[in-house]
Amino acid sequence: MPVPGWLTGLIDDTRRGVVPKSRRHVDLRTRAANAKQSAVLVLFGGAPQAEDLPDDAGVVLLHRPATMRKHSGQIAFPGGRIDDTDPTPQAAALREAWEETGVDITGVAPLATLPQVHIPRTNHDVHPVLAYWQQPSTISAVSPQEADWVEKVPLQLLLEPSNRMMLAAGDYHGPAFRLGDFVVWGFTAAILDGLIHQAGWELPWNTDTHHDLLEVLADSANGEAMDQLRIPGVFNQ
Repeated sequence: MPVPGWLTGLIDDTRRGVVPKSRRHVDLRTRAANAKQSAVLVLFGGAPQAEDLPDDAGVVLLHRPATMRKHSGQIAFPGGRIDDTDPTPQAAALREAWEETGVDITGVAPLATLPQVHIPRTNHDVHPVLAYWQQPSTISAVSPQEADWVEKVPLQLLLEPSNRMMLAAGDYHGPAFRLGDFVVWGFTAAILDGLIHQAGWELPWNTDTHHDLLEVLADSANGEAMDQLRIPGVFNQ
C-alpha cells in the first residue's frame, strides 16, 4: 500500500537501514548469541491523506497486568515470542497483536522492520515491526492474562514536552513518557523516542534533568514488580 505522507520519511529511512537513535544508554542494534526471538508491532494510525503529522495520529500500546510472571506492569507494544510456526517476525508481530488486542490484521499493513534489539534481562532479541493501521478496527484487552488495558494513544500526548522525561537508576538512564498515571520507559520508550526523533516530530523538552526511576515507578499506576527490573547497578543484571 502507499505509505501515508506523514510516515513516508520514517519508513523510507528504515527501509534504507537508518537506525533511529534513542537517548537510552544502549544501542538499538544490539543482539546476542542464543537469545530467544520476539517481535512487537509498532502500529501507527492516522489520516491516510495527511502529509504532516495529523491530529488523529496515534500508536497502539497496552498495559501488562501486575500478575504476569515477566514484564508485569509495563506499558508495551503488542507482541511476544516468535513461534516455530511464524514464517517471519512480521507474521509473529501480527499474530501476537491479534491475540492480545483483537485487532483485525487484514486492515494492518506492515511497512518495515527495525534491526532486532537485545534485552539482556530477559535474553530476548526483539524485532520491532513498523506498521500502518489502514482500516482501523475495534481493539480491547482480549487476553486479560497478557494485557488489561489497550489503546491507540495519541502521538500528540506523547510529544507533549511536559509528558517527557529522562529516568536514571544505577547504571541505567533512558527516556520516558508520562501517559496519565502510567509511565512508558525501557525498551518501549527507547523505540518511541528514536522513532519520534527520526521522523522529525519531536518538540523541545528537558533532557538534562534525570528523575529517579524507582521513585517515578513507585508513584505511577504501572504496578511493576521491582524484583523483576534487574537494573544494572541497582538490581542483578
